[in-house]
Amino acid sequence: MKPTLKTLACTMAITTTTACSNLSDRAQEMTGNYYEPAISETTPTMELNPDGTCTIRAISPGVLSYSIKGTWNVLRDTLFVDSDGKAVEIQGDSTLIGDIATHLARPVVNFTGSQLTLKFHDSDKVYIRR
Repeated sequence: MKPTLKTLACTMAITTTTACSNLSDRAQEMTGNYYEPAISETTPTMELNPDGTCTIRAISPGVLSYSIKGTWNVLRDTLFVDSDGKAVEIQGDSTLIGDIATHLARPVVNFTGSQLTLKFHDSDKVYIRR
């Protein structure tokens, strides 16, 4: 049986997609949009994409919201996010932003499939995946 052009194109697309993503197996399980219900029911705080890119948002309703784009992965039970440290979208008083970290590392306390709990200093922060 001769491979068709469509079959070859699909095979190349699948190979390219998996070759481009350097996500760990654990990270691949965690892809999705994560919300903090107390902050926003409509805008995700974290968008962890299957291609290893992400959008992280800081949201303070009515005061300031901003987002940064970067890359992410989970290694040794820690979520790592790297960015260029430049806010992509800003709503509100931009003088309140200060320095944006270019590298974040947050230990993964728990992941259930629908909930991701990360350690922030002395407390845990729960995100809901939808």
